[in-house]
Amino acid sequence: MLLFAVITSITLFFFFNVGIFELLGIEYDSWKSILLFYGLSLIADAVVTIVLMYIKMNCSKVECNFRRLHEFILRIVLNFTAVYTIDECMSSVRISFIAEVVFAIIISTIDISMTVNKRDSGNPRSG
Repeated sequence: MLLFAVITSITLFFFFNVGIFELLGIEYDSWKSILLFYGLSLIADAVVTIVLMYIKMNCSKVECNFRRLHEFILRIVLNFTAVYTIDECMSSVRISFIAEVVFAIIISTIDISMTVNKRDSGNPRSG
């Protein structure tokens, strides 16, 4: 049952992202190139997360909304840099500049919404 749940989750995640690829007009040569792209994307996302954690630890406390805005903008820039670099290194995946920007915004929005949900679930709001 657990194996089925894991395979279903991975399949849904994979086809959701392939659907985004189709909507953005991202071209790829094979499924192998998409898997390599995702592998490199996971590594790049780990680097982005480490950089953001380092910056958070070394910055002074500022207003929460202001800090979230800066984190969102920085996450977009770092994700765009990662997607651009992966696109330049892989000849089997072709992404237009606009698609790179939109893809970075989508990835950043999903990342921010997941981190906000993690923070909010630990601290329930008082009524």
